[in-house]
Amino acid sequence: MKRWLVLAAAGAAAFLLPACGGHGFTPAAHDAPSIREARGAAPTPFPLPKKTPDWTIVEKPTPWNYASTGPDRTACGKSEGLTYRVGPGKAYPEPHDVPWLRLLPCDTVMIYWRLQPYTDAIYIASRGRVHKAITIEGVVNKTTGKRPLFDGSHAVQDPKQGMDPYEICAGMISIGLPSSKAAPSQAYGYTPGYLIIENFEVENAFGKYPGSKQPVYTCTVTGQPTKPWAEFVAGVYIDPAQHVLIENDYLHNNGLGAFTNSL
Repeated sequence: MKRWLVLAAAGAAAFLLPACGGHGFTPAAHDAPSIREARGAAPTPFPLPKKTPDWTIVEKPTPWNYASTGPDRTACGKSEGLTYRVGPGKAYPEPHDVPWLRLLPCDTVMIYWRLQPYTDAIYIASRGRVHKAITIEGVVNKTTGKRPLFDGSHAVQDPKQGMDPYEICAGMISIGLPSSKAAPSQAYGYTPGYLIIENFEVENAFGKYPGSKQPVYTCTVTGQPTKPWAEFVAGVYIDPAQHVLIENDYLHNNGLGAFTNSL
C-alpha cells in the first residue's frame, strides 16, 4: 500500500518521500513533468548571465511548528528563472554540463529520461528563496512513465561542481556546502536550501562491506584514479540543507536511500 512519508529534521529541513510496503514494488511516476514542460519557460541563454548565487545568506533557525511545509515556486514570475534541459538532443547532453554553481532562485534543471542511465553524481550547493525554489526535475518517459535513472555502479563526479572535499562521492544526488575555492565569499552559516528534487530513480550508490558478496561499485572524480564507493553513502545525500522537498523519487539498492543532516 502506497503512502506518503514525511521526514522532518532540525534546522527547518523537511523531506517528502514515497514509501511502499512489500518487496519488488516500483512506485508509479506521475505526469507532472509533461505539464511543467508546457509552461513556456525561457530557453537558457548563452553565454550564461554574470549574476552568481549569494553565498552570504544565513537563515536564523526558528522553532518548528510541527507542520510540514515544503518549498514552492508560487512567487516565481512567468519569465523568472532559467531552464537547463539535459538529455538527448538538449542543450546539455549530460548532467555534469549544467553550471550547478550558477543556479539561482526560480531556476529549473530538467533531466529527460533516456534509454541509457545517467552516471554523473551531481552536487547542488545553491539556495533558492521563500516561494522561489530551485527545481531539479526528472522528465519521465511519456509512453512508459519511467523516471530518468541515475546509476551509481560506475559513477563519475565532475570537480567543476565545487563539492565540499568531505562530501565528494557521498551520493548520486548530493546537496551540501560549496568548497571554499568554489565560493570564497561564502559566509559562516550559509546553507543550501529551498530546493525541489523530483521524479528520479537512483540506484547502486553502494560501498562494498568487508565479507559481503556485493559487487564493487565505483565513484570516480573526473581526471582521478577510479575508486570504490565508501561504505557510508546514499542515493540522495544531504548535509547540510534547509527547506528541501524530495518527491516522487524511487531510491533502491543504495547504501542508504536518503541521508540528511541539516546542521
